Amino acid sequence: MKNVLVLLLIAFVLSACNQQEEIPDKSELEKQEGIVALKRERNAGRPNDQFLLIPNITAEDIASKTKKEIVTMAQEKNGAYYGVSTDEYDEIEIGTKVVVYWGNGQEDSIPPQRIASIIEKVSK
Repeated sequence: MKNVLVLLLIAFVLSACNQQEEIPDKSELEKQEGIVALKRERNAGRPNDQFLLIPNITAEDIASKTKKEIVTMAQEKNGAYYGVSTDEYDEIEIGTKVVVYWGNGQEDSIPPQRIASIIEKVSK
């Protein structure tokens, strides 16, 4: 009976060791580069903190714009909202240039909403 318990314990420990967090392979993800234009905190209808990424603009392009103007710009330039963890949300500042890698799924809204898998800061 002791041998069976020891074997079960060893099997349990070994199986737990194999459950490491997998880092996504960038080659299997979609990629978008741009400027962080807006940030919005999670609420009852949105389970993640999000930032709005707009490609092919500069930080100066959004400096004097209203929220509505920025969202319109994002719609015109294929921008997207990216859901991130609270820690990532707190680290990212508006005006920062980033590259976001994301999976294929997205919510059908304009701009679309996606979940960021990897975020790389390019510059401030």
